[in-house]
This record gives sequence, structure tokens and C-alpha cells, in this order.
Amino acid sequence: AKVGWQNTGERDVFYTAAAHFVLARLALWDNKPMARVDAGEALVRRVPDPAERREILSVLAKHDELKYGGGGTGALDPKERERVVAALEKFSASHA
Repeated sequence: AKVGWQNTGERDVFYTAAAHFVLARLALWDNKPMARVDAGEALVRRVPDPAERREILSVLAKHDELKYGGGGTGALDPKERERVVAALEKFSASHA
């Protein structure tokens, strides 16, 4: 079953939620507040596969780009959504 944010068609909403999901998961695993998580460092420790790590980092980068660079509104490509959701599900399931 998909969570609500996984069904959104808006790119900015989707990537904000996806980035929050990654940071919340890392905070939980490291037992730290989200604001104190160094995502890059935590991902190096938690995700040994460089390709998978790049995928997760690209989600965080896309969020920052949409948040700070503007142009964040607009439709989310369904294939892009599927790819990101699959990467986050794998990340969540395999690195606790």
C-alpha cells in the first residue's frame, strides 16, 4: 500500500516528503534528532552500495534544488516517482 505522499502528482511535495523520509530514517537509526543528521556521512555508514547511495543522495539533492532553486512546481513523472519510491523502499528495508 502506498503512503499518501507517494501518490502526489506534485514534484515539490513528493521530494519534500521523500527527503523527510530519508532524514527521519537516518535519525532513527542513529538515535539523533533529524536536525543533527549529516546525511552524507550517515549514508556512507549505512549504505555500502555506491549506486544505491547515489540514488538516495540524488533524492536529497533534488529536494534542495526544488526548494532553493525554484521551479519546484509541476507534475511529477510517474516513472520518476516509481524509481524514487523503489529506491526508498529498498533503503528502508535493508539498512536498519
